[in-house]
Amino acid sequence: MRNRRLILSIIMIMMLILCTSQVTYAQNDIIYNTIPQNTDNATQNGETSAPPENDNSSGEDITDMGEGWPVPPEVSAGSAILIDADTGTILYEKSSHIKAYPASVTKLMTALLVIENCSLSETVTFSYDAEHSVTWEDAKLDIVEGEQFTVEQAMYALLLKSANDVAYGLAEHVAGSVPAFAEMMNARAAELGALNTHFANASGLNNPEHYTTAYDIAMFSRACMNNSTIIEMMNTLSYVIPPTNKYGYERTIYQRHEMLKKNSQYYYEYAVGGKTGFTDESKYTLCTFATKGDMNLIAVVLLCDEPEQRFVDTTALFEYGFNNFEKLTLNSSDTSGLLNDSSYYNSSVFGKSNVSFSLASSAVTVPVGVTSDDIDMVISRDAASGDTFATVQFKYGDVVVGNSELLVSTTSNTSTASRPTNLPYLPEKEQTPLVIKDYIVINAIHIIYGVVAFLFLTIILLGLIFMNYSEYGKEVMKTRKRRRGYRRRKLRF
Repeated sequence: MRNRRLILSIIMIMMLILCTSQVTYAQNDIIYNTIPQNTDNATQNGETSAPPENDNSSGEDITDMGEGWPVPPEVSAGSAILIDADTGTILYEKSSHIKAYPASVTKLMTALLVIENCSLSETVTFSYDAEHSVTWEDAKLDIVEGEQFTVEQAMYALLLKSANDVAYGLAEHVAGSVPAFAEMMNARAAELGALNTHFANASGLNNPEHYTTAYDIAMFSRACMNNSTIIEMMNTLSYVIPPTNKYGYERTIYQRHEMLKKNSQYYYEYAVGGKTGFTDESKYTLCTFATKGDMNLIAVVLLCDEPEQRFVDTTALFEYGFNNFEKLTLNSSDTSGLLNDSSYYNSSVFGKSNVSFSLASSAVTVPVGVTSDDIDMVISRDAASGDTFATVQFKYGDVVVGNSELLVSTTSNTSTASRPTNLPYLPEKEQTPLVIKDYIVINAIHIIYGVVAFLFLTIILLGLIFMNYSEYGKEVMKTRKRRRGYRRRKLRF
């Protein structure tokens, strides 16, 4: 009997150790708050294919955003995505990482590079190659060799008329040649977060080496939406190009994006800009920007079979975004409990020195009703760099809903050379390689459970010891044995 009680005591002690061992080691990211999370972004794991042969077979590949996420609308486009332009939060995606031909949506990147490298008053002189870069069936302005526009006039022709000959001339004006301009496009797209994009021209005319994804378009379009000049031009319904040195009459060009035209059945009151596209190979494509209150959304739909399909899908995505999500600001009081010296707990990432930190107020985009208590923080830092900036991701469930940067320092001077790119969803292989270090993950709720279990098991264990080894306990156990023996004797009669 005594051995059985001893074995029971040992088992209970082992359970106590198991319940209270809630401080564990992991790598790469530090997760604060009460719920341990998978640090991989679900949206980064989609397989990418070669440029498709107009195949919509992947159309049902809709990423599950997890429990607590609003039910999305049905979208018929082969590839689509909806993001918050400010936080980068992906609100919806469907096969967003498959490669596709963008057609004239390409001109968003062309416009961005022109604005970033030219003044609006500069003169663009079109070359013979620009004049002959298009065929009779392509969208064009019918420019002629030697004709001169200002950059502003050419930009309106690019964004409203979708003139491919003008795109060619602007590329030559900025970079000297279209191939050189395409290199600039690829570099800038990568800087803005594109993962599977390769541009071969400035217009989007079909080329097997000219492809992108809905995700990539959404990422680099954030820079376009943040540029007030581009937004103003895209939101213009008509523009008059005055006579030029080669053309004696005014030319009026009109908006082609149906969601921006008040007389269109597809007009959407919150739309503020965007770009349409079509080639036989790309099918119908569309990138649209919309603003309502403090929400700025970007919707991209690719591989649409019918022209009106892209407007219907985009409207459904915007309604879904505006009706089901809201901005939530995480200020210092929301995060101070997660960022203090004890949070680092002398971890091997941050060392045993006194650590100071600074985290600016950050906005996240979450389903309506979610509070700051529901948000987790994931902090990544190259520990080998010493004093440095760390990247911070805010997560709701498995979804990244915002990002910021944290200044981690053990001295008063910190160089900004190691400042992170602050792109929201670059996969680990695309980021600056991190030196993997061990660190401690503290799960607060589990520690509370462990303490309660410890107290409970301690009381039981002390009781067992008392019953086993005290004189009173021994007497009680003898009395119980006599009673059990008496009951067994009575049963024999």
